Amino acid sequence: MAVFNYGITDNITAEAAIGTPYKHKLYGAGAIAAGGELGSVKALPPTAFLQYRFFEPNAFIRPYVGLGVTYAYFFKETGSFKMTALTNPGAGTATTFSIDNKVTVSGQVGATVAINEKWFANAAYVKTRLRTDVHFSTGQNQRMKLDPDSFLVTVGYRF
Repeated sequence: MAVFNYGITDNITAEAAIGTPYKHKLYGAGAIAAGGELGSVKALPPTAFLQYRFFEPNAFIRPYVGLGVTYAYFFKETGSFKMTALTNPGAGTATTFSIDNKVTVSGQVGATVAINEKWFANAAYVKTRLRTDVHFSTGQNQRMKLDPDSFLVTVGYRF
């Protein structure tokens, strides 16, 4: 993962984060909850945050909060035999699906710890509210709730 941070003022920063794609396993809910894993999808969620950092810039520990915009890009949607059995029983044709890409919001809490004047360690928790639509090759559509939690631990260098 790459995280770029720019200090706008002593307490306000802008941050951009992008990393390798996450793999989400998809499970049924309600009447089909016992069906197990129905498929998987990869998501690439680049995010831009605006953060407020507490304390002075040279403080040993600087907690912060952030609010950001995430673009969830989905690809490599893969269904299982169980998905086909549930959505298209007896047809013999495997069910495929696609997921709508989505712009959504993310919240962040974290803190940086100064190692020395140039190096620092950072830990953050990010919660993203993610609702999107799934479209099946059978003509069915389904609303999906992912709401991922992300934890980041990074080491950084100040220029």
